[in-house]
Amino acid sequence: MSMVRLCLLSLLAIPACSNDVAGPAPATNVSAQRPSVLVASTPTVVMSGLNSPRGLSFGPEGGLYVAEAGTSEITGLCIPFLEGTTLNTKCYSGTGSVTRLWKGSQTRVATGLASTFIVQSGFASGPQDISFSGRGNAIVAIGWGGDPSLRASLGESANTAGSLIQLQPGGTWRVVADVSAFEAAANPAGGVIDSNPYGVLAEGGRTFVTDAGGNSLLEVAASGAISLVAIFPGTPAPPPFNQSEAVPTRVKRGPMAHCM
Repeated sequence: MSMVRLCLLSLLAIPACSNDVAGPAPATNVSAQRPSVLVASTPTVVMSGLNSPRGLSFGPEGGLYVAEAGTSEITGLCIPFLEGTTLNTKCYSGTGSVTRLWKGSQTRVATGLASTFIVQSGFASGPQDISFSGRGNAIVAIGWGGDPSLRASLGESANTAGSLIQLQPGGTWRVVADVSAFEAAANPAGGVIDSNPYGVLAEGGRTFVTDAGGNSLLEVAASGAISLVAIFPGTPAPPPFNQSEAVPTRVKRGPMAHCM
């Protein structure tokens, strides 16, 4: 396994490559310590009116970008949708967006991105995370949550759900890779086919993305080719569940100094 892949895994699982050893804590004079006083602070709202906000990232110009999964507005078709053993209804919304806070001004820089929602819960799946690799290279993970073959039942616009897209500075975008199609074809973690692209990390010439439904970490090359980095198996859980899914939702690069 390469250094890059091992370091990525160390942040999604238990870090296992560090040689650091914690030394003894310095002695303290307990009798001389004074009780600390907690002062309540009032939070400041910097952005508002966001539609199911998920991941956020600072752009190269210093603006703060937030991925919005969308609303419960129905703009397309609806289908019966099985979540576990519960039959729900999943509808196409197409209200996914990305909002930027820059120099005190809040602006939606991209709208109309693929999004769906569950009628019973109102939970939206759309833009889940955003990551930058230089100016003009913003990568957004568009979630899905379910069997990728069902996307076609919601209309042509829903086909971009479950994908990575690249945002252009003017608000236009293009599909970089169909992550959910990879899950449908390879199903690397086994079990029920389920895909929900979530966390994304854009780097020069490649992008890493977690599939929370497929329990996998994937690498997307500049050409759009997708390869498997790791899978995250389930773990035992107390009854009545018996099995717990990994559901990886974020990917960050860890420190390189202690990785081999």
